[in-house]
Amino acid sequence: MSKFSVRLILLALVLPAGLSADTVVEEIIARVNNQIITRTQFQREQQQIREEAQKENAQQADQVVADQQKDILRGLIDRQLLLDKGKELGITADTELIKRLDDMRKQMNLGSMDDLEKAAEAQGVSFEDFKQNMRTEIITQQVIQREVGGHINVTKEEEQKFYNE
Repeated sequence: MSKFSVRLILLALVLPAGLSADTVVEEIIARVNNQIITRTQFQREQQQIREEAQKENAQQADQVVADQQKDILRGLIDRQLLLDKGKELGITADTELIKRLDDMRKQMNLGSMDDLEKAAEAQGVSFEDFKQNMRTEIITQQVIQREVGGHINVTKEEEQKFYNE
């Protein structure tokens, strides 16, 4: 059997029955280095902003969403750039993630991580998505802290002047 035949058979097995080779599965709206940002990620971010705005002030939610709409893509791109820099710096956030999840478990008075996972899913949140979002947040914070915080030098006199003002 030739290599071409094997590839064709593998392709036939990989593609779902009703899906042709020219079917769009996901729309790419931005490319950041070797990573992509999809329409689904963009829409998920929009929905999250909408839900947060509804919780804070339902009457002004539409205005808040409209104001933040233009910054969504920029935020996704910035986040991806920070994640790439974190990868370059070797930041994995695994230890910090476990610590934060355990702290959350303790605050909620849950006996195990499985209980935390069940509690998240009972609220309609995918635990894996929740962990990934938390990991992303940790990595971006650590990158900013290393790359920006490490270059800021504030003297005692500057601190006192700021405090007095």
